[in-house]
Amino acid sequence: MKSFIALVVIVFLTTLTGSFVSAKETITLNNGLLIEGRAVVPLRSIFQTIGADVKWDSVEQKVIASKDTTVVNLRINEEEVLVNGKLYDLDAPIRMIEGQTMVPVRLLEIAFGTDIKWDSKINMVTIKLAEKEINVVVKEYTEEISIKISAAGD
Repeated sequence: MKSFIALVVIVFLTTLTGSFVSAKETITLNNGLLIEGRAVVPLRSIFQTIGADVKWDSVEQKVIASKDTTVVNLRINEEEVLVNGKLYDLDAPIRMIEGQTMVPVRLLEIAFGTDIKWDSKINMVTIKLAEKEINVVVKEYTEEISIKISAAGD
């Protein structure tokens, strides 16, 4: 009987410890976009969620973000990013949309070694870090174009 109780206690403690080890903070954001088949996410929201410091240079249209020993430099409308002095190509340009800097999810993989998963059934990007998981709901982006037509001579 004592060995049975000891076995139950060991199983309970093992299960309990496993629960604490695997517990991650999960955050869901609803502001991702799908542009020309590429998922882009809001830089400031994501970077601040993972604990990075973000600075915006409006004159040069440039962002400098840092976390621990990682420094990320990027410019609007570029398809390259500088991480710790090394230049990387992105699969889509960095864009400014409705006042937000939108970056391809690949940037997070390059800069912070995150694990990225795309679920096309529910249009969600999952960004996995050691301590947290960020789910970003992505919606199709269509750019509005306004055209002014005037009569000849106007």
